Amino acid sequence: MLLLREFLYVDTEKVRSLLAQIGDGGISEEIKITERVQTRLSVGAKNIANRDRDSGSESSTTRSLADAVFPALEEAMEAAGYLVDISDDLQQPEFWTDNLQDDYPEGSFVRLTAPARLFDSRYVNRIFAGLSNAAIGFTGFNPITEPANNKPGKARPTPQKPRGVVTPRESPEDEIEDFPTILFGNELTAGQLRGFARMTRGLFHTGLHLIMNPAEQEGLSVSVRLQEGRSFLESEADVLFARYGVNEQEWTVVGTIGSHSAPEDAEDESNNPFDVRSDGIDRAALTGMINRLVGGVARHGFADLPQYPGFSIVPFAVYRPIIRSLEHARTDGALV
Repeated sequence: MLLLREFLYVDTEKVRSLLAQIGDGGISEEIKITERVQTRLSVGAKNIANRDRDSGSESSTTRSLADAVFPALEEAMEAAGYLVDISDDLQQPEFWTDNLQDDYPEGSFVRLTAPARLFDSRYVNRIFAGLSNAAIGFTGFNPITEPANNKPGKARPTPQKPRGVVTPRESPEDEIEDFPTILFGNELTAGQLRGFARMTRGLFHTGLHLIMNPAEQEGLSVSVRLQEGRSFLESEADVLFARYGVNEQEWTVVGTIGSHSAPEDAEDESNNPFDVRSDGIDRAALTGMINRLVGGVARHGFADLPQYPGFSIVPFAVYRPIIRSLEHARTDGALV
């Protein structure tokens, strides 16, 4: 059955690496045809004229076969028994705590199709900044809504910088300007928007995230971090969200399980770095102590790590199938 894929993300470097390792010999990724026609005409007479004329036309056609690279890997890994679809298993809530980590340890090559949401803290900040600008603009041409002591568009006073003092770099939240609260009431203020934007920036590091919900149940999620520069369908967050929206959609992720989360009552036998050696500290034990602290922060949801019993997937590709409309299927007789 023909499967047409609309790729959101492809890590071409990882895909090519695996294709080479399984003995496929790689795959041609680009065909380039270049044609050049050049003529030279020279007409001259002594002390009168000498003219050179170059006319050249060059046509270059580049056909990328990048879309064929990943399907070749997906087919080869499935045939070799490495690729396992875990979509059905993860629809069962009890599977997450009973069998998940044993059946699919870190490094397992898996495919997961599930409802998912895209998230990017930069987009949140831009939306809130746009809202504040729109509110200021609205009160600018409609002064009836403007209270006398709250003039729209008036910039906040900037304190004078003492000579020799370096001003710290402005945060993205500074783009969210104060606006008259009469439009939204006190339930929505510029300060609140700046707080939300700063919170999301702290919880989600800069970049595009995919949060998957296979069991469609709170507390059971899979996190996928999409690395920039690895063949996004669209790199601009504004364009991407304008096209795909903010609601859940069904996406397919193929990749390796990066890490499983640890339960809150997991025992940690790491040593105290200050008690291991008679002099100084033990660097390995110190690393373990700091990572335990990070793990505790992650269990409460304040770090960009999966929460128990969830896990992360290192993505090789993210896509959704291109499907025919229901009406088209009826017309063709595919649906009876």
